[in-house]
Amino acid sequence: MPNPNLKPGPGRPKGLPNKITREVKDILVKAFDDKGGLDAFVAWAKVNETEFYKLWAKLLPVQLTGRDGGPIQTQDVTGIREEFVRRIDGIAGRMARAGDL
Repeated sequence: MPNPNLKPGPGRPKGLPNKITREVKDILVKAFDDKGGLDAFVAWAKVNETEFYKLWAKLLPVQLTGRDGGPIQTQDVTGIREEFVRRIDGIAGRMARAGDL
């Protein structure tokens, strides 16, 4: 059982990946370069578009925000068709009365 009177050490600085993560990334970069780098990746992406976009989607941010970092704004559009038809009917009625239809 840990001693509650002892303070933990400073640990790894924020943003610094652990040794294994850093080594795996270095290995992947080397493998990427050995396989042809960007040119080979683009050629693969052209042949495997679905897989490319699956990979791309995993890189997109998970948390979305609205304008200037605020909440996402929503709008109820359930009655928009009825409102559109009502306005078009009104315009058509005015045009018919004016003899433009």
